Amino acid sequence: MLKTFPIAVRYFLVIISFVLSNHAAFSQSLVRKFDITIGGNGSEYPKKLIRTINHNFIIVAPSSSDTSFFKSEHNRDTSFSTYDYWVVCFDSSGSILWEHTFGGIGNDIPTTVIELSGGGFLIGGYSDSPVSGEKSESCRGNIDFWLLRISATGQLIWDKTWGGNSFDQLSDIAVSATGEIFVVGTTLSGLSGDKTSPSYGNFDFVMAVFNLNGQLMFDKTYGSTLNDNCYGIAYNGSGGFLLAGLSDSPAGFTKSQNARGLNDFWMVKIDSTGKKLWDMTQGGTAEDYGYACRYKDGYYYVGGDSYSPAGLDKTAANKGACDYWVIKVKDAGIKMWDKAYGGSDVDELRQIDFTSNGKLLLGGSSYSPANNDKTESNLGVEQIWLVVADTGGNKLFDKTFFSPGHDEDGLVVEMNTGTYIGAVNSSCSTGGYKTQDSLGMGDVWICGLSPMVSGVEDLTFENQVRVYPNPIVDGVVTVESIDPFEWIELFSSDNKLLLHRINTSNSVSVQFLLDKIKPGIYFLKIGIGEYTSTKKIVVVGK
Repeated sequence: MLKTFPIAVRYFLVIISFVLSNHAAFSQSLVRKFDITIGGNGSEYPKKLIRTINHNFIIVAPSSSDTSFFKSEHNRDTSFSTYDYWVVCFDSSGSILWEHTFGGIGNDIPTTVIELSGGGFLIGGYSDSPVSGEKSESCRGNIDFWLLRISATGQLIWDKTWGGNSFDQLSDIAVSATGEIFVVGTTLSGLSGDKTSPSYGNFDFVMAVFNLNGQLMFDKTYGSTLNDNCYGIAYNGSGGFLLAGLSDSPAGFTKSQNARGLNDFWMVKIDSTGKKLWDMTQGGTAEDYGYACRYKDGYYYVGGDSYSPAGLDKTAANKGACDYWVIKVKDAGIKMWDKAYGGSDVDELRQIDFTSNGKLLLGGSSYSPANNDKTESNLGVEQIWLVVADTGGNKLFDKTFFSPGHDEDGLVVEMNTGTYIGAVNSSCSTGGYKTQDSLGMGDVWICGLSPMVSGVEDLTFENQVRVYPNPIVDGVVTVESIDPFEWIELFSSDNKLLLHRINTSNSVSVQFLLDKIKPGIYFLKIGIGEYTSTKKIVVVGK
């Protein structure tokens, strides 16, 4: 039986945990609140993470898994060699509320999700699937935009395929105040298929606009003679949009300024009809990749990766080989400042958001040790790295999400004021803040951080609860915890409550007889005070 540790032993373990995690006093003293590893028997990697209006979270990830572990629906390709859209909704304790798979028999890669003010979500990505599964239209070219509207519980309302005769890859979505859906990405297609605007160079920025029923309204292409790749769009709330990405093109066609280095940030401001109002090129002498943009209070914030030293448009000196680079631009097209954030190695920005008190929240991944702007060294090769700055670009604090793995393309959003949630692809075992081994070839690791209480990091809650045996063969399962738990609930894989028990005996060990439960995957939720632990269990026949 799992024993309760004496107080002295608990404090010794707490001190060891505190020293190993190397929390700096000025890193906001954030510690692990929960973590969960989700996925199936294949591979999943998160592409976008958002907080919903009702304070839940949506994550979209390509998935090659069949029905297994946390994935309740089949891969749409029976060979399991291709990817589908996987959409997961979970709450602030990491409990999954619902998850759904969408796809055809080809590769379907989700890249973004946005919540609609009237309820439900838009999921965007790209696809090479023919009509099959949830895909109702055939491909126009090699790869097309694939846009889905789903309900608040993940039910498909409609899907829309859009593209020309070659390559059209959707990256981001914005919705206007009047309900028009602005979908942006990168195109190699000329005037063909659904595409009514001509191409300019190799890759171009492309935008398709739909109404809320999925009907195409118009499309526009922006670019010059070489490569212009669009990765983000931000809406200013009053009819204006900023498209942002990267470019190595000279001035020409819709691009008014020459390239600075090998690649630059390129921004294009448009009105609601797609008319270009201004464009801006920003870069140094080397590689600068624009990946994300957001709007707040009259300003656009555009961010990505920079390998350039200070020079040309870049006023901020690099801290390492590659840094987070953020540019603040007035709605009228006037640059306010640019800032670089990083350690001595490679730091890659993937997501810009805002905190509830209006601060900049930058999420990505870092290879750097503790130096320069980075206050904590990694446990693994690459880790999720969070930076919070004020709207003047001044760094307030940073935080590393510790795991023993190589965690690329980290995503971070705020849970509540002062608490944060990160998500990343992970294939490593337990360690740091990660308390669960990987399930398949690569899973989604979700980790919530909250402020440290009383200046001491407590033992991780998930490690205080033990469920065994697992899998369950003879119908008997034991739940043990370090401290007495208050209640236990058993849920089916489709989130139906099967059992609820109050721990009236105040014990730390309880046995359940589940001999009447059919073989399958179930979830036990155990409540101790304000915390909830969710354990996946597998019931097998004798």
